[in-house]
Amino acid sequence: MDKDGYISNGELYQVLKLMRNMKLLEFYNKRIHAITICVNKQSIIDHINDALNEVGLGDSVCADDMIDIVDGYIGLGYGLSTPEEQEFIQSVSRSTGIILDPCYSGKGANGLVQELSSNPDRFQGNRILFIHTGGIFGLFDGKMDSYLKQRKHPEPVVLWKELDDLLI
Repeated sequence: MDKDGYISNGELYQVLKLMRNMKLLEFYNKRIHAITICVNKQSIIDHINDALNEVGLGDSVCADDMIDIVDGYIGLGYGLSTPEEQEFIQSVSRSTGIILDPCYSGKGANGLVQELSSNPDRFQGNRILFIHTGGIFGLFDGKMDSYLKQRKHPEPVVLWKELDDLLI
């Protein structure tokens, strides 16, 4: 059964490692879908092909053979989230317990859900692995605090206190 891998893409090292391992393991019928969250598609393709050439794989594989760069989900830009993206992150957390950050994994998962709805033929198989690359610390920069405070939940979210506010 064909499977697809899906990853948020800010730095290309994760994607390059996946491509290298797929090549070494001869997973030629698999495809990586990388959602770009900070640069355009052509820049990523060029960078990947340059890296493949540097490590001596440029003659046997190119980026277009193994990767589908998904454009259109940068939103307000790197590290910035729209209210819709913030709501998506909250919804996923409430319904699944999976924590997404407002930069990489949040935009990546949101893009995946939208692509599954609007463009399901993009994916080869009916099993897709979303690779959560972390980014949990993006939740602690205070950017989502005002959004969390305005939400009306039966169990209010308690925000982290400043060290000066703690009684030790």
